[in-house]
Amino acid sequence: MNSTHNDINLTARLLSELPSTELMSRAFSAAFPTEANFLPQAEVTPSEMASSIQAICKELGLDPEVIFGGLSAVYAEGEQEKTKAGVHRIQTHEEFFSTCGRELQTSRTLRVTVVGPTFLEPNWWLSRSNADSDIEPDFTTTLKERIEGGDRLQKCEIILRNNFERYSDNLSEYVSGKTEWKKLISEMKGSMKRLFGQSGEKGPRIRCFDPGFLHLPHIFDDTVLIGTRATPRHKVRGGWKITDPEHVANEIERWTSMFHTYPQTQSEAVAKLRLFMEELENGYKE
Repeated sequence: MNSTHNDINLTARLLSELPSTELMSRAFSAAFPTEANFLPQAEVTPSEMASSIQAICKELGLDPEVIFGGLSAVYAEGEQEKTKAGVHRIQTHEEFFSTCGRELQTSRTLRVTVVGPTFLEPNWWLSRSNADSDIEPDFTTTLKERIEGGDRLQKCEIILRNNFERYSDNLSEYVSGKTEWKKLISEMKGSMKRLFGQSGEKGPRIRCFDPGFLHLPHIFDDTVLIGTRATPRHKVRGGWKITDPEHVANEIERWTSMFHTYPQTQSEAVAKLRLFMEELENGYKE
């Protein structure tokens, strides 16, 4: 693993452990002022990043040693990780989601964060979207099939960010007019009722909250894909495919802690998703 890759991994790990999305965003912008993503314009050394994060924490009134469990220990561990195999760089948006689609075709499990209820999108809308895309196989289509079809996932946990602006923009790109928009949302609401039942007793396990945009892994049986993006409104433009067993186990542990300790039940999440669908139905923009 080269130095730049190692530094980026450590930076992402440190910043993702800040106690709130607001602090993460502020720290991330300060750490990488030229571009808010995991791939800074210039190489940043571990010592420079440690100093930067310590300065940010001091400004925010936080103790970095408490928050991170010792910056020096984390970076020392990172030096050992340089020689580990099982990390592959993904260069483009298309390659990232094509890889996700292939992994999902055979995986028995899935843990993923999505911008909105993409798995409810009807086939006619997906056909229009896919006609414009070089992604093969399409991750959303595959997700819909693995949730609804005969070869269902044994374990499926989804965090829905329900970002209205981004998701409604995505949907409206392949809809012609308000009448078709109403049709789209109506069909998605019907799919939701069939999938989850009246109160969420069926279907995938979901939570509705926004964990931020800095660390959104796609976790499969023995593989993790982590995307990179410039801002919350930009699409994923590449990332990393990780098959190192220890790293995969750590990502599953992190996900499990976040998903199962968030103060929201399945029925509450389904109710919140239902409200988001109402917001979409009434939020069409000409």
